[in-house]
Amino acid sequence: MALLNRVKDLKKINIFQEIILKARGVSDVVSLAVGDNPGPIPELVIEELIEEARLFLTPGGHKGYPPEEGTALLKELINQVFYNGQFSNEEIFISDGIKTDLFRFQTLFGPSAFSRFYAPGYPTYKEGCQIIGAQTGAIYLDPKNHFEPDADLVAPFDVFYLCSPNNPTGIAMSEDQIRTLCNKAKNCGGLIVHDACYSPYIQTKKPKTIFIDEGAKECAVELGSFSKWAAFSGIRLSWAVVPKEVKLNDGSSLLKAYTSFLNATFNGVSWLSQKMGCTLLKNTHLFLNQVQLTMQRVQEMKQLFRSKGFEVFGGIDGPYFLVKTEVDFLEKYKILTMPLSSFEPDYEGFIRVSGFVSEKNWQIITTRLQNSF
Repeated sequence: MALLNRVKDLKKINIFQEIILKARGVSDVVSLAVGDNPGPIPELVIEELIEEARLFLTPGGHKGYPPEEGTALLKELINQVFYNGQFSNEEIFISDGIKTDLFRFQTLFGPSAFSRFYAPGYPTYKEGCQIIGAQTGAIYLDPKNHFEPDADLVAPFDVFYLCSPNNPTGIAMSEDQIRTLCNKAKNCGGLIVHDACYSPYIQTKKPKTIFIDEGAKECAVELGSFSKWAAFSGIRLSWAVVPKEVKLNDGSSLLKAYTSFLNATFNGVSWLSQKMGCTLLKNTHLFLNQVQLTMQRVQEMKQLFRSKGFEVFGGIDGPYFLVKTEVDFLEKYKILTMPLSSFEPDYEGFIRVSGFVSEKNWQIITTRLQNSF
């Protein structure tokens, strides 16, 4: 058989499933490990979802395939809410998740594109390239520098996968660092793929989009998602911004190439998911309030860990923070956390703590930690 096994070196399950399995058989476990917003989704969004779904009961209201690139209204709302209207509808693509979009771009760029990313980072940046046979190079974040990303350390690349705020560190890039990275991309003819999944959580003046730098329109695309800040992880809704100014090495348009690629491989996102997204973006207070509550919880959590003598990193501009510790929280306190070494083996002695926790579980966690030291 001529078919090759392209995934033989990948783990059978991803690191997030792996850590959940670790807790099986342990009773009364509460989790600070997985970055899944516990919700709930606002009532108004659900009400309009039901109204939209009821249209499918009638011949006149039933809809078939959605537009491959997304509905015009959802594109317009994303453009207004996140980009101040600076893009055209044709530059915005609606999709079913950033992980899917990352692999679409990796497949489009092909095995000859050399990719870089900050480590520790989201596993798909590396694993997606591994599947298609592309080489990668990591730029390791230094705990001595508080895991701050340093664009000056970035060597030439074809593609740079940037996550700001970073998962797992919860640290966002400054405007100066973004400009430096964009200049490097232009100088080496590379492209930045910005995973802005957590950008609504930024609390400081750090940029929420890579397009804070006007020149980024020539060297970057940006991916956004409703999963983390809108609790849509079970709904599946995301977007990609591909500026018309970005050119491939032969001078052709990435926008045109991606449009063709998407239309050849994708049949669009559910009408119902897109309706829910539209309702939310018409009522931005519904998710902005939740974002603020999540970040307030993160600060409470950091303070608790610090009060118990732990060194804490990040968690200012993102819903995660790191704790330096050799303690096995699952064994000692029945609290599940994510070892940073799950992202990168070189980071033993650190854990990632997630701010996505319900009020009930937070009370349990607080009691266990306060009573255990």
